[in-house]
Amino acid sequence: MTEKIMQDTLAWVENIAKARGRNVDWAKRAVEESESVTEEKALKLGVIDLIAESEKELLEKIDGKTITLNNDKQVTLATKGAVVQTIELNWRQSLLNVLINPSIAYILLTLGFYGLLFEITHPGSWAPGVAGLICLLLAFYSFHIIPTDYAGIILTVVGLALLGAELFVTSAGLLAIGGFVCLFFGAVFLVDQPAEFLELSLHVVIPTLAASAAIFGLLFTLVLKSRRQKVTTGEEAFAGAIGLADSDISPSGGKVFVQGELWNALAEEPIAKGVKVEILKLENFKLYVRRRSP
Repeated sequence: MTEKIMQDTLAWVENIAKARGRNVDWAKRAVEESESVTEEKALKLGVIDLIAESEKELLEKIDGKTITLNNDKQVTLATKGAVVQTIELNWRQSLLNVLINPSIAYILLTLGFYGLLFEITHPGSWAPGVAGLICLLLAFYSFHIIPTDYAGIILTVVGLALLGAELFVTSAGLLAIGGFVCLFFGAVFLVDQPAEFLELSLHVVIPTLAASAAIFGLLFTLVLKSRRQKVTTGEEAFAGAIGLADSDISPSGGKVFVQGELWNALAEEPIAKGVKVEILKLENFKLYVRRRSP
């Protein structure tokens, strides 16, 4: 396969060199032996037409040169004294130029994920979900243009999925750790392009992952804190609460005033009215109490 690729490339280069009137032998050596030459030697070998130090000199030297267009039509260049004009990008091209930046695309992907995740965990808020969807669509458009690697895409998607699953599955943080590992390697492999300007900068990836880790760390802290707090609603909220006997309480019944409400209560041993009691449990809308220890 390597030999076939080499032969195809040589044939392609030879055709181009013949069509342009270039040095065919050197063009083939440049492919086979990776040969490089200076501009002066390239001029002697017939690889280039001329050497110019500036745009102005170039325009003067190619003035009067006859070239052949793609439709085999020959035209004579009249470039002497020509004025060079710079055509700026319009607003649409400027916007697209920003979107195809891999770092911007990665940030949009992350923001889109968190926007949709917030919408899932807080239904009805709408704004985060809409903003997240827009960010995801822009990110998908960017990665459609940027040369991406499938391994990087898969690792990134798996990482985001693991982070989302962490909010719904109790894993003691293992899913989140796995998600961040996948996201890091996904970012490393995401862009399949050696050009430096198309690389996904670690100066963007690391702060983004650090911010995500801080967010999940805060969420874990709040969850753990909420689990340690005493329950304030339901049957569990009465266990251990302190009330006041509103009447004499016996195994057959009585009244207890607790948490601003009057409840039917039962006690194993008699408790006089006005004595503080401790709630043991709530069962069938009746409180089981005992005399509060001094």
